[in-house]
Amino acid sequence: MTGYIDIRLRADDEAALAAALAPLPLAGHGVALDIIGLLYAETGETTVDPETGGTIALTAPLPGWHANLRVREDHPDRATIEAALAGIAGRPEWLADSRFATLSARLQNQEALDALVGEWTRSRQARDLMMSLQQVGVPAGVCQTTEERCDEDPQLAHLEWLTEVTGSKIGRWPVAEVPTKLSESPAYAGGRIDRGAPCYGEDNEYVYGELLGMTSAQIKELADEGVF
Repeated sequence: MTGYIDIRLRADDEAALAAALAPLPLAGHGVALDIIGLLYAETGETTVDPETGGTIALTAPLPGWHANLRVREDHPDRATIEAALAGIAGRPEWLADSRFATLSARLQNQEALDALVGEWTRSRQARDLMMSLQQVGVPAGVCQTTEERCDEDPQLAHLEWLTEVTGSKIGRWPVAEVPTKLSESPAYAGGRIDRGAPCYGEDNEYVYGELLGMTSAQIKELADEGVF
């Protein structure tokens, strides 16, 4: 199972989780979930919750290597992750630099940190660097372009997240597949009729004529009057 890679991910995850747990009472086990998502982190800024009046932390998507550096202070593996990052970068002096000792300090000195990490990563291939960081236990993910996500991402290709549907005027074209994969009743974005989204008014004749029993003259008259 998988979710979309945009803001709808949370709702899809909840539905997938419920479906995964459904067999538990009868079979005694659930099923595995395979989920792709966006990584967010606190920005260091706060705002007022309009519903409760309380203070909430602002979050934002983590671009590129920031996912490796903004580790919560109470994370049990924080020191190990930071040491692994500095080690693979060949920059042990980063660990002793007071500007980067805490999350608050790193946020205050973000431009300096950007410059140092950028100097190190500039000559590296993004995907190779991601794999190298992951192999030493540093959470890492590349910032992909649309082309890279659609045509090159091996995980998305494995999940078969794109499919094709038939458009009335443009023929076959790619769309995002239904994110939840069901083995016994697999869904398809084009539905049983293998069709993409209709053009405006494309089904008027069918709906008003065949289903509602209106004549062609009646349909034309209402169309001319701007009713539909």
